[in-house]
Amino acid sequence: MVLDNESLMAFSSRVRKRFLLYSLVAFMAAVTFSFYIHSEAAFWSTDVLTAGLYTVPAIFIYVKLLSRVSRAQVKFWRIWFAGFISLFMFGLMMSFVTVPEWVPVLKPKWFNFWYIFKFLSALFGVLIVPFIGWALTSKLRSKSGRRAPAVDFLDVVMAIIVVLSPIVLVSFKALISHNTDRWIIIPLVAMAASMPAFGGVNTMLYLRLPKGEREISTLGIVLAIVSTFDAFGNLAEIFDNYKLPFFILIALVALNHCCFLLYPLYERKESPKGLDRLAPQNQVRSWDIVAFGVVIGVAAIIIETLNLGESISWTITFPLVVLGVLLFLATVRHILTVNETKALYLELETQAEERRVLLNNLIMAVEDDRHQMAAKLHELSLESLSTISSIMQIAYRSGPDSFSASLGDSLKILRADLSQKSEEYRQLMVAVKLPNRAEGGLESSIRASFEDIKSNGNDWKLDIDISNEVDLDWTNKTVIYQIAKEALRTVSLSDNVQKVQIRVYFHDPSTVIEVNVFGESIDWNPGLSTIRLFASLGRGIVDELNSSKAIKIVLNQPRFESGNNPESSTFKLIEGGKYHGSQD
Repeated sequence: MVLDNESLMAFSSRVRKRFLLYSLVAFMAAVTFSFYIHSEAAFWSTDVLTAGLYTVPAIFIYVKLLSRVSRAQVKFWRIWFAGFISLFMFGLMMSFVTVPEWVPVLKPKWFNFWYIFKFLSALFGVLIVPFIGWALTSKLRSKSGRRAPAVDFLDVVMAIIVVLSPIVLVSFKALISHNTDRWIIIPLVAMAASMPAFGGVNTMLYLRLPKGEREISTLGIVLAIVSTFDAFGNLAEIFDNYKLPFFILIALVALNHCCFLLYPLYERKESPKGLDRLAPQNQVRSWDIVAFGVVIGVAAIIIETLNLGESISWTITFPLVVLGVLLFLATVRHILTVNETKALYLELETQAEERRVLLNNLIMAVEDDRHQMAAKLHELSLESLSTISSIMQIAYRSGPDSFSASLGDSLKILRADLSQKSEEYRQLMVAVKLPNRAEGGLESSIRASFEDIKSNGNDWKLDIDISNEVDLDWTNKTVIYQIAKEALRTVSLSDNVQKVQIRVYFHDPSTVIEVNVFGESIDWNPGLSTIRLFASLGRGIVDELNSSKAIKIVLNQPRFESGNNPESSTFKLIEGGKYHGSQD
């Protein structure tokens, strides 16, 4: 059963539409109200109240979400919820400071220690960054497959440094001059520096999730972008002594907290699979947006340094330190990336070895099936011959008078029996399909035996050349395969062998298998008796010569077309020397 996308979401589309409508109404109300405020206290109070329109209902959504997602997702949402609570407390502490200043009637005369709320507001504002960063980093790690999480962590750190450094250079004087607003500037700077990095993490998540399951990552990228503009806008408002239009900043605040409200509504009941769904070679890093961002950031730092000149005493020292740190982190990241790539390809090598063993076992199993098939065919043939003999004896003993009738009945029985045996032959041949030359059956079998022999510690190469003119039946393939396997096993007993070449070609009217050894001379005696045995299966003739680096097996076989019955074959084994005769 194929589930539609809607049934996989934690919240229904109806719930999302309702909250979208609510967000639109709250946005219009907050922006409209912002046209009627004119003081700093009124601006921050409206900022906090606008955020409250979204954060209060969002708390109930986050609590409800924890009961609708899988256990693997609960950890992420708990950490994210801790960051969201820090955001809520940041606004709540700000309201205790700004609202009474805007409306003095609400300020109690018996309590004047507002700096406590300012400290708590700054504290909760800064805590937003580590909590959300922790949540996103843990989620990115779970979607990274075989990639090293340390590389992603360095990407985030480098992104924060690149974004924060130009801000420090530009806003240092402004930070020093605004002593009274420092309690709000500190968390705003922290968020302005970290939100671009969070956008980069969400971009990594977006690229690692399968297509069609990227809704929440897309919204996370939008959230990071809007939050970055919101933080920078508020900083610009402070540094410009509140001369920017209030309605633009209130609109950014509304959009920012609207994204926080809608973010959990697009979560799925089950988290999508990350890179672990892909093969190792598809997990290798191809291009890197963080490296591109670092280049742009470094260029911005250099341009700012040239523009500032000597206006700040540490204008030259600070960029040099930043560039040195980035160079060190980039070097460490490069080393980790290389090790990560090696680990991925090592896994590929392991899988290739497992496939080789599987192929070898499969080839061996096919060989066993062939022998069993040959034995079964022999058994069925003997049964047919026995049946014919019995029927002929019955017909002979029945006497001249009833000979014709008995012979007719016997022939009926014979036809029925032969028809049954023929059907058994057909079913057996269908059950065990013989490999043909196009499928590379003979070459695959020889190479599988070579890989099995080579795994014992031998380090030499094998070249197999099977001519397109060769057309062998199953018996001839089996004999050639067994001779080649025994020849390879004999070669493996010698040292300093560089390469073995096996050629199978047609030399009218014969088919020749030739084994050439490059390197040390070979003693064929350990395997010669076995090679003779397999050659004798075709009633072959063994002719021994003196050379110790080559053997040839000549199959005297008239050519035949595929599908026709080949004539009987004779093998001739020539050990060493040069084969005398014309070649094509």
